[in-house]
Amino acid sequence: MSENFRVISNVENQAEMVNYFIPLMSKMRTENITQYGLTGRKTWDGIDYGEGKTRSGVRLTEWNIWRDDTLKSGWMLKFLDLFTDCDIGRIRIMRLGARTCFSLHKDLTPRVHVPIVTTPASLMIIENESRYLERGKIWWTNTTKLHTSVNTGESDRYHLLVEVSK
Repeated sequence: MSENFRVISNVENQAEMVNYFIPLMSKMRTENITQYGLTGRKTWDGIDYGEGKTRSGVRLTEWNIWRDDTLKSGWMLKFLDLFTDCDIGRIRIMRLGARTCFSLHKDLTPRVHVPIVTTPASLMIIENESRYLERGKIWWTNTTKLHTSVNTGESDRYHLLVEVSK
């Protein structure tokens, strides 16, 4: 595989995973939300659920407040067991609308992507390499390099994203 994209595991029980996220995806679609933070961190004026840019200098381990404790159960709890050897930061669902793209940017840390709803018309591009991130797989992506995502399809794409230390 490449230095930008790597499959780290297969999704166990794909149907359970999709069912876990259906209420959140429905809320996002209805309220036109592009990102929904599952975890947050304390700030001087409340809790930041990471629905914007990560602030530089913030430790990944500070993103440990769950928006709703019921989200840290079932499929998600089993999924989090994959990350015992690294720090994790923000955990969020990202919606990329049909026929849209994200801006070209770099992140401070790599990201793990879990495609929930996607099609081959949705690509992630890191530097000069593009990849369709297939459902059923858990992808490590080197988002510390210049990257974007493009959805040329007719339906929204939903990914679970986890910031990781390595």
